[in-house]
Amino acid sequence: MLSVTRAVLAVAIVSMGCGPSPVGQGASPAAAARQTGVSHAPIEEPVLRLSRPAPPPPIDVASGRNPFRFAEKHAETNGVAATRKLPPLPPPDGLPELPLPIVRPPLRLLGVVTTADGQRVAVIAIGSDLTLVRKGERFGGRFSVTSISDEAVEVSDAVANQPVRLALP
Repeated sequence: MLSVTRAVLAVAIVSMGCGPSPVGQGASPAAAARQTGVSHAPIEEPVLRLSRPAPPPPIDVASGRNPFRFAEKHAETNGVAATRKLPPLPPPDGLPELPLPIVRPPLRLLGVVTTADGQRVAVIAIGSDLTLVRKGERFGGRFSVTSISDEAVEVSDAVANQPVRLALP
């Protein structure tokens, strides 16, 4: 097996032009290159040239600002560093008061069941929890049921002070 591998390698080397020239021993390299189409010219070694690093960007001397130093708030006045005063923030009394949005948990009406005595019970999903509620009951800590019909449930949200209508899909 090893001799077959060596023979295959020898054939590959000769066919690529890396082995001994098929032209006679006395032939010149130029004649061999003309016959085989492979040039045996010496290969020059690549020269590695390193470039110098770019100089750092200039600092704006007139304003005294150094872009590479952060949180410096001073300016030079006649060669003396003076601390620059920032304007004061406005008082909080003058700012408008914006109400925060109230996020309600995902409520979904899954169904309405009528019991034997005629009362309706709503099956409501709050996230991954199921709740069975009747008219007037509180659930979820902040919701109370105001009315239940065959296709929808009216719920009052105590935190947002607004009604929520849950309909069947």
